[in-house]
Amino acid sequence: MQRIIIFVIFFYSANAQDTISLTFNDLVNLNNSNNLVFKKSDLNYQLSVEEFRNSLASFLPNFSFGDVRVDYNGSAQSTEGEFVDVDKNNKWQGLRWNLDWDLQDILLDPFRYRSKKNEAVFNKKLNNLDEQIRVYVLYYLLKSSIEKEKSVSKFILRNTSIIQQLELQVKAGLKLESDLLLAKSNLNNLKIKKISQVQKINKHNQELLQALNLDLSTVIDPSCFFYENNNYNSIVPNDLQDRLELLKIEMQKKNLKLNRNKFSYGFLLPKLSLGYNDGYFGPNSNLSSNNRKFVSTSLMWNIPFSSIFPSGDYKINNNLYKIKVLEKEQLENKIKSELITLENIFLNTDKQYMLAKESFDLAQKAYKQSYERQSLGTANQLELFHAEREYLNAQFLYIDLITERHKAGLQRQCSYEKKYK
Repeated sequence: MQRIIIFVIFFYSANAQDTISLTFNDLVNLNNSNNLVFKKSDLNYQLSVEEFRNSLASFLPNFSFGDVRVDYNGSAQSTEGEFVDVDKNNKWQGLRWNLDWDLQDILLDPFRYRSKKNEAVFNKKLNNLDEQIRVYVLYYLLKSSIEKEKSVSKFILRNTSIIQQLELQVKAGLKLESDLLLAKSNLNNLKIKKISQVQKINKHNQELLQALNLDLSTVIDPSCFFYENNNYNSIVPNDLQDRLELLKIEMQKKNLKLNRNKFSYGFLLPKLSLGYNDGYFGPNSNLSSNNRKFVSTSLMWNIPFSSIFPSGDYKINNNLYKIKVLEKEQLENKIKSELITLENIFLNTDKQYMLAKESFDLAQKAYKQSYERQSLGTANQLELFHAEREYLNAQFLYIDLITERHKAGLQRQCSYEKKYK
C-alpha cells in the first residue's frame, strides 16, 4: 500500500494537472503521512518531552569558576595584630569555583513538566482525531458533489436530446412552441445546478488538497463505495472513564496546583552552594595564613516578602486552579450531552437515510414511466419535467443523507476512540 501511495504522489508531482484516484484506505494512509496538523501535533509533543528532560537537568548544579585578584592598595595585615602601612602594594590572587543548586527547581519543576508532557499526549490524540474526522468528511463531501454533478449531467444530456426532438416536432406542427420553451427553460435550470455543483467540487477539492498537503492544481477522484451501507454499529461508551478530554484537563489542573504550591511553600526551599578557592588570603575568610584551599558551603533562602504578604502570586494561581476545577465539571456535562446527541443523530440519520432511499427508488420509477409516456406521446412536457424535478430532488436528498450518515458514523466512531488506551 505504501508503494502505491508513493507512486501516486510521484506520478502526481510529475503531472500537476492529472487526476489522482484515492480510495478511502489510500486517504487514511496519505493523511497520516502528509497532514501538517499531525506533524505539528508530533512536534508539540516532542517539545513537551524535551522540556521534561530539561527539567530533570535541574539536579545538575550550576558551575562557575574563575581567577580572583584582590589589591590592598598599600595596606597589609600581619599574621597577628593590626593593619600596618607599608610602601608596597600587596595582593591576593587565586582560583575559585562554585557549585549551586536551587532546591525549588530540583523538587518542583520535574513534576510540573511531567504533567505538561502527559497533557501533550492527550492533546496530540485529540487534535489528530478531530483533524482525521474533518478530512474524512471532506472526502465524502467531495464525493457527494461529484455524484450530484453526474446526476445533473445525465439529465442535461437527456433534455438536450428532448429539445432537439421538440424543435423538429414544433416545425412539423406536432407540438406547441410552449412545450419547447418550457424544455429550454428547464435545461437552463439544470445547467445552473451543474455549475453550482462544479463550484462545490472545486471548493471541497481544494480543502482536501490543502488538508493532505498536496499540490493545489491536482484533481482528486474519490474512488470509494459511496452508496455502500458501511457498518457504523460500534458501541459508544456512555461512561467518562479514561476520556482524553478529561485526562487532559486533569493534567492542566494538576499543573496549576503545582504552580500554586510553589508560591505557597516553595520559598521554604533554599539554594545550596558549594565553593572552593585557592590562595593564602581571600574574601571568604579573615584567617591570615591558614586559609589556602578553602572550601565553603552555604544554604540561602530567598524569601520574597513582596509576594508573601499580599500573596498575589499564590492567590492568582489558586484562582486559576479553582477555575480549572469548574471547567472540568463543565466538560463532564458537555461530554455526556455530546454522547447522547451523537447517538440520537446517528439513529435519526439512519432512519432518514432509509426513507430517502425509498423516496429515491419511487421517484426514479415514476420518472421512468413519465419518460416512456413522453416518448410515446401520451404525456406532455410539464408532467415529464415535474417527474424529473422530483426525481432529481429525491436523488440529491438521498446523496446528502448518505453523506450525513457517513459523517454521523465517523463522529460516533471518533467519540468511541477518544479514550486513553
